[in-house]
Amino acid sequence: MYKKTVEYVDFNGEKHVEDLYFNFSTTQFTLFMSKYHALDDPEKFVHRMLKESNTSKMILFFSDFIVSAYGKKSEDGQRFVKSKQISEDFKNSAAFEALFSEFLENPKLSKELADGSVSGISASKNLTPDQQAQVDKIKNIASAKRG
Repeated sequence: MYKKTVEYVDFNGEKHVEDLYFNFSTTQFTLFMSKYHALDDPEKFVHRMLKESNTSKMILFFSDFIVSAYGKKSEDGQRFVKSKQISEDFKNSAAFEALFSEFLENPKLSKELADGSVSGISASKNLTPDQQAQVDKIKNIASAKRG
């Protein structure tokens, strides 16, 4: 899980400081990458985007990554809740605008987000060798993003 504290001004001109949380489970990340037809080799997909310097595609991918990883952590820490409504509300918020701008200005932060959002995946125990290989690929993707 990745926690990022963001300062922003809302649409009423009020200043806010908010902790935002991002996380992917193995299943969520697999489904996310399947949208980009990158399940066979997600690492190669990211490297290809970087090599092609396809800025528009990278920005859309990263925006989708941020929104897809975003969720609300329950106060007791037992749940990390995601829904279409939570994603849509976040995508249309001043907090998202401030966060996205910060990531564009500081590429090291995008790596932190990618690393942190998939950090819990390797915490799964009793992985088969194939599952561990997939986890390793996910970790490598996180490292490749603006490494």
